[in-house]
Amino acid sequence: MRKIIIVMIALMTVGQLNAQIDKEIAGFVDSTEQLAQNGKMLLLKSLQKGDLNKAKEVYNYLDDKVNNNRYSAFSFTEELYVLLLTDQLDLWTDRAKKSRLYLRKLIYPNVEDLSEDFYYMLKDRLPFVEGSVERSKLNDEDKEMIMLFAILVGEGLPGDRYKRNLKSFKQKYPITEYKYFLELYLPGAPKKVSYSYVLGGSGLLPTGSLANTLEPGAAFLIDFSVTVDRFYFGFYAAAGNLSLKEDVEAYLEGSEADPVPFYRGDDFYYTNTAGRFGYSILDEDKIILTPYLNVGFSTMESPTFDMDSQTQSIEVFTDFSAGPGFRAKFVLAEFEVPTFYGTKAPSRLSFIVDGGYNLIFSDNVGIFKGDMGYLGAGISWGIYHK
Repeated sequence: MRKIIIVMIALMTVGQLNAQIDKEIAGFVDSTEQLAQNGKMLLLKSLQKGDLNKAKEVYNYLDDKVNNNRYSAFSFTEELYVLLLTDQLDLWTDRAKKSRLYLRKLIYPNVEDLSEDFYYMLKDRLPFVEGSVERSKLNDEDKEMIMLFAILVGEGLPGDRYKRNLKSFKQKYPITEYKYFLELYLPGAPKKVSYSYVLGGSGLLPTGSLANTLEPGAAFLIDFSVTVDRFYFGFYAAAGNLSLKEDVEAYLEGSEADPVPFYRGDDFYYTNTAGRFGYSILDEDKIILTPYLNVGFSTMESPTFDMDSQTQSIEVFTDFSAGPGFRAKFVLAEFEVPTFYGTKAPSRLSFIVDGGYNLIFSDNVGIFKGDMGYLGAGISWGIYHK
């Protein structure tokens, strides 16, 4: 009996100890989370009142009492915002340089993320931050990194200024302590993508023997293009008429029959379909200049009825053609258009001037041997993303 009582007392004691430990653990977790939450709210209110010294004290207290190797009162983004708001530039550079370590930390459960609140406060105070950076004793690399981050905050999304400064920083500091901050946290320079359609007209200018045989003509053109940053890719098609200058007879490509007669004033149908590949040497808001290579096929047909073959056209040639070209794009208007998803996309209406020279690699000899120049213009509409 005595042994049973002793065992029961021991079990009760162990149970009480376990219950006490459970309470202590729960109390420790709850108190730490509560401290982090209350501290962040106090910090936010201090910043809203403009009491930067108080906000700085609260941040440093939480950093000392709450943060550990695993958890933090702040997300990494919150911390970057707060350190700039409280003018702790040295600490900001330390966090950015050690971003691979700090990005692993988790914010405590049940602690509110105030990134959005801190972001808008920082955006409003950017002139103060930029002035503080300029007056600081930081080295140029640290200053430029903080300014790059400030530019990103100001633009909201990576814009042209951010892209230029990011490129400049990487070129200036190929080896940097901010390596992981650049790779793991900051967004890269986004690609500038756009696509557009062109409708217009073009003059056809035959050269070589073709110039002696055919009058210059006119063509209708269509063009679909995609640009990625400064790289230009397009599909182009033009179709038009050229009139015969005088009566002629010609042996056509691949034909072993008698020469085919053609008469002055007869129209010849000329088409060119090609892919285009270029690079913009000037890419500004209102004007884009792009040299390109035109690679495709050129075809010429006569609509003269051929009684023997019972077709309504005689093919003069269909051959590979290629040559240089140049296009100038002048932006007339910018506006937004609704999309299928209910959002709006930026759109442009532009005027295009386009010219080039096609080398026609034909086996023809004589009057239908030559190349084709072209000069055209059209209206372009498209979607673009900066």
